[in-house]
Amino acid sequence: MKQAPAAPIVQPILSLLLLPSIFLLIPDVSVGSSWRQAAPRPVVELTRPRRYRPQQRQQQGKTGQGRMSMANVTCHFYSQPLNHFSAPAGSRRRSGSGQDGETFKQRYCVYDGYSGNDDDDDDGPIFFYTGNESPVDQYVNQTGLMWELAPKHSALVVFAEHRYQGESVPDLTIWNNPERLKYDGCFTHLTSSQALADYAALISYLDPSHTRPVIAFGGSYGGMLSAWMRMLYPSSIAGAIAASAPIWGLPLSQETKDGTRIGQSAGISGAAEVIARAVTLPSYPPGGGSEETSHCSDNLLATWPLISYYGQTELGRDILMETFRLCTPMGQDDVVSLLDWAQSPFFPLAEGDFPYPSSYIPFSLNMGDVDLPAWPLQKACAELDKDIGVELIRNDERDVDYTIRYGSDNDSGLVLGIDWDNVKVVENGNGLRSATALKLLNATMAAVSVWFNVSKTAKCFDAVPAINEEEKEYLQSLRRANGIEPPSPKTPAQSCQEKLDGETVWTSLVCNENMNQIITAARGMGNDFYWPPTFPRKTTSFKDILAIDPDPLGEICADPDGVFGYPSREETYDSWATWLDDMYGGTRIESRSSILFSNGLLDPWSSAGVYQAGKYPPRGGKGEPVEMQNVTANGGIIALILDLGGHHLDLMFADDDDDPECATIAREIEDMYIGRWIMEWKEGRKSCAQ
Repeated sequence: MKQAPAAPIVQPILSLLLLPSIFLLIPDVSVGSSWRQAAPRPVVELTRPRRYRPQQRQQQGKTGQGRMSMANVTCHFYSQPLNHFSAPAGSRRRSGSGQDGETFKQRYCVYDGYSGNDDDDDDGPIFFYTGNESPVDQYVNQTGLMWELAPKHSALVVFAEHRYQGESVPDLTIWNNPERLKYDGCFTHLTSSQALADYAALISYLDPSHTRPVIAFGGSYGGMLSAWMRMLYPSSIAGAIAASAPIWGLPLSQETKDGTRIGQSAGISGAAEVIARAVTLPSYPPGGGSEETSHCSDNLLATWPLISYYGQTELGRDILMETFRLCTPMGQDDVVSLLDWAQSPFFPLAEGDFPYPSSYIPFSLNMGDVDLPAWPLQKACAELDKDIGVELIRNDERDVDYTIRYGSDNDSGLVLGIDWDNVKVVENGNGLRSATALKLLNATMAAVSVWFNVSKTAKCFDAVPAINEEEKEYLQSLRRANGIEPPSPKTPAQSCQEKLDGETVWTSLVCNENMNQIITAARGMGNDFYWPPTFPRKTTSFKDILAIDPDPLGEICADPDGVFGYPSREETYDSWATWLDDMYGGTRIESRSSILFSNGLLDPWSSAGVYQAGKYPPRGGKGEPVEMQNVTANGGIIALILDLGGHHLDLMFADDDDDPECATIAREIEDMYIGRWIMEWKEGRKSCAQ
C-alpha cells in the first residue's frame, strides 16, 4: 500500500548549538516513492572608557557550587550602531552612528578579580567570549575554560552578548513606521559581520590603546565568530580558541561548484556518519565497548523499516502507538512523522554527550533547565547495544540494499528487504507478533525517551521532532492547551519579537547571509543508521543535492509581510554561500595564524570542523585521546580532535572525577597556545615601539 505524503515539516536550521538541517524524504513501504523533501529556540551603564581595577580575588572550584557564574560578574551596556557600515563620513563608527544614527545597547559582563593590582599590569590579557545565539548568561555560567585559565594569566574576563539576543535587542518598534520598512526590516542588520564589528568596537572601548592581548573564546557559532574575529581583526585579537566551530560546513568548503570534492570534505552525509561512528568507537562507551560487540547502530538501522512495516496496517499502528506512548491515534499518513520524531533525538544526544549530567543542550532547545544523564548517547544505546536477535545483511551498502531478519524462525521468521526507500516482506512468518521485533521497538522507545522524557514527567508524546522549525508553533499549542492564548501579532515589532522568541537569532543570520550548513543535509545514504535515504539514488555530491533543491532555506526565510528585511530570495539567494566563502576565506586559510580549532568525535558538527588536508575523518579513537594536526604548513593554525568529546566539551568546566582524558589534554594544549599568543603579542608590541 502506498503511503500518502505527510504534511511538510519546515526544514530545521541550526539553533543555539548549530543544530542540524534534517531532510526527511517520504518512504513507500511497497512500491517506488515519489521524491519530495519534507522537513522533518544590578546592571551598570558605562558612558566612557575606564580601566578595570581588581576586585578581591576569588578562586572557583572545578566542580559544584564553587564555579564562577553570573553571580560573580558585573554587567554593563555599551552603545553600538545598528549598522556599522553606513556611518557618516568623518564619524567614528563606534560612536553610535548607524542608519539615521540609530543605536542599541549591547550587554557585556566583566570580572576583573584576576587582573593585576598595579598599573604595570595594564597590558595583561583580556579573555573575550564572542557571544552566540543565547543570552550571555548561558556562556558566563558554562564556559569553564575561560574561568579556570584566567587566574594563571591574570586576565580580565569579558563575555559579550550577541546583538538581538538576551538584553541586547534594538528597539523593534522602529519598524512599526511604514516609511522605515521601505528601506530595511527589523533583522536586516542581524549578520555575523555586524556582530564581529560590535565585538571589535567593544574591545576598542575596553582597551583604547590596544596594548592588551585579547584572546577570543567561542563554541559552536560562537567558535565560528572567535575564529573569524582573529581572521578579520588580527590587530585586535591575539589568538582564538574556536571549539566545535563548523566553519567548513558550507558548500564551498566541501566541494567546488563542479562537484569536485575538496580533500578534507566529510561527504554529503558527514554529520549523520559521525553519530553512527560515535556509537561504535573502540573507546566508546567509556570503560568498554568495541566495534565487534556494539549492536546499537545496526539495531537502529533495523528499527526504521520495521516501523514502516508496522505502519501499513491498523493493528501495526496500534502497536506503534502503544509502544511509543503517543498521545493521539496514528493514521497511515503519520508513519513518516513518527520516523522523523524517533530519529531526531540522536543528533542532540550526540552533541550533548558529556561525561556528567548537563542541562546545556536541553536548555538551548527550550526543554527547560533539566539535565540529560551522563553520556546520554551511551544511555540511549543501553538496550540497543545488546544482541536482540536482529540479523542485518548488507547486500550493497552504497545502494541501501539490506536484508533484515528479526529473530530466528522459531520466533517469527519475519524478514524485510530494503531497496533504497522501499520495504518489502521477504518472509512474513508471525509478522507483527514477532517477539524480536517488539523487543527492538521497545528498546528504541527507551532510547528516544532519554531525550523526549528528560524531565521524567511525560505521560505521552506528540510526534514532534527534537530539532525542527515548527518548535514555535508547537510551544504555542502547548500554551493554548494550558489556556494561555498568545495574542495575534498586530505590529511589525510584535512579529519580529515573536520570531526572536521562537527561533533565537539563528534563522535571521542564516537568511541574511545564506549560511547554508549543507553538511547536515543528507542521511540514510548507506553510511549511517538512518533510513530512508533523504535523496534519490545517484546523489553523490552537494552539487547533486543543490540541483534537487536549489533553495533549501527558502521556506524558513519567507518574509510574507516584508517586516524581517531578509534579502529577496529570487534576486540574491546563493545556495553555495559564495559571499560567506569570499568574506571569511573558506578553506583558503594558509595566511591565517593563531587559531586553535577543537572538535570532539562524538559531536556531529565535527564533520564541519577544520582539519589538515587529507586528514578527515580523523583516526576515530584508534590512536591517542587527542589527535593534533597542523592545519597550515607554518603551524599557525592547529586542530585538536578529542576522541570522546561532545559539543565543545573542552570549553566546559573541568570535572576531575568524570572528564575523559582527551578533555584534560586538550585544555593543557589550549593553555600552552594561549600563553604563546600572549607572549608573541607583547613581543610584537615591543618591537613596534622600538
